Amino acid sequence: MKSILILKNSKTFNEKIITMKQTKIIYSLNIDDIQEIAEQDLERELTKEELKKVIDLVPNYIKWAEAISYTFMELKLLTNDELLEKKEKIK
Repeated sequence: MKSILILKNSKTFNEKIITMKQTKIIYSLNIDDIQEIAEQDLERELTKEELKKVIDLVPNYIKWAEAISYTFMELKLLTNDELLEKKEKIK
């Protein structure tokens, strides 16, 4: 399934359509990432048993929804109501 993202050029307001796969991975962790942090924090690599435990627990500590919401706020993205209000003001 694909979604369509519409971007507006701030100078000309020409719409450009970019198709993106909804399953596209935008962020991921791998074993090297975990081992790098283990080296920094523990000054050693994790054993296979420790690594399995970390892999099982790490998703519990990643607050994806908060990270995405904070990104929306930082970018000052408008809500649907704000977009509609802005559109009405333009008319």
